[in-house]
Amino acid sequence: MNLQFHPVAVLYFSSCAFALVMFYISRHLPDVRGSRIWGIVMLFCAIWSAGEGFQTLVADLDLKLLIVRFSYLGVVGTAVFWSLFIVIYSNNEGLLNNRVKIILSIPPVAAYLSILTLHLHPYFFNSVELVNTNGFFSLSMVYGPVFWAWTVFAYAAIFGSGVLLVQSALRFPHHFHGQIFLLAMAGLMPLISNFLYITGHGFLGPFSPTSPAFVISGLLVGINFRRNRFLDVVPVAHDLVFQHVNTGVMVLDNRGCGGGNEPGSRKNDGPGETGDDRTAGPKDPCQAIRAAGNIF
Repeated sequence: MNLQFHPVAVLYFSSCAFALVMFYISRHLPDVRGSRIWGIVMLFCAIWSAGEGFQTLVADLDLKLLIVRFSYLGVVGTAVFWSLFIVIYSNNEGLLNNRVKIILSIPPVAAYLSILTLHLHPYFFNSVELVNTNGFFSLSMVYGPVFWAWTVFAYAAIFGSGVLLVQSALRFPHHFHGQIFLLAMAGLMPLISNFLYITGHGFLGPFSPTSPAFVISGLLVGINFRRNRFLDVVPVAHDLVFQHVNTGVMVLDNRGCGGGNEPGSRKNDGPGETGDDRTAGPKDPCQAIRAAGNIF
């Protein structure tokens, strides 16, 4: 087995490590809508990145093609579960009945079966060659009709789920908009880098920049974890509660601060309550809640 090294391998394995860290974090999140799916996305990202990294380390054609089969498990899984995560997160999973799920599962399954059997047909890759560029061996591939069919499906799934996210964002409370913006950016960066690569305009030469782009995506999602408490309380919960509850509701976060309006009581002033009474006391609502002690 002939081995080689290129600095781009560091990017791939860094992307893999970061995705595994995100997968580990996801296992310790509350079991809320979408949290487990997000963890699966990160796991497939790690598989994809690891495959790209190992492929740069070998100079044998057959071994490279074996690693391609492993890497495409991550490619297919990432596209499918990312789209599924967005659909669930945006409270649109009602669109996915059993029949729709079966129909939508056909293209990714067919694409991966085509990858596993690529030595038997020219439909995923019309041709694959091992090329030597300044002493470094890489794959040169001519894409076939199955590849392009899978690509159209994957882009449509990711873009379509993004449209659902934007539509849902219009009815989410304002304080969730930053969370949704960063989530949309996280999905957009790998999509753009992959499009540049498959159209021959990649900025890493013969290497796919899509896996390193997930490092940036992971950073954006990490900002959501830190800044917007991503997935601690999803917008879906707020949307469902305040659309169907007509009584006063107080929502507290883990700091003891109020997290939402009270649609059924926003105008219900009690007897004897005046403007002066309502403005008396601590100006900080969190301070008032903590001063009151436990609330049941």
